[in-house]
Amino acid sequence: MAKATDYASAVRLYAEAARAFDGSGQHLKAVAVFKQVRDLIAKHVHGERELEAEARSRLPVLYRSLGLLAEAAAVEDEPEA
Repeated sequence: MAKATDYASAVRLYAEAARAFDGSGQHLKAVAVFKQVRDLIAKHVHGERELEAEARSRLPVLYRSLGLLAEAAAVEDEPEA
């Protein structure tokens, strides 16, 4: 059984879920989960550069698809962690 503090596994599972939501056109759900991925990496998992980069690159695209241009720009303007 996985411990509640197994954040690295959680991040990978969340990223998989975000990709599934994105692929099925559920962009709002994908945004929510990619944001969770990004937050978990920032707070608890400091080695998942690929997943962090994926979340950073997908969020602006997803925001634009939802017509949320200011949010897309804000994500693009964030400094890299």
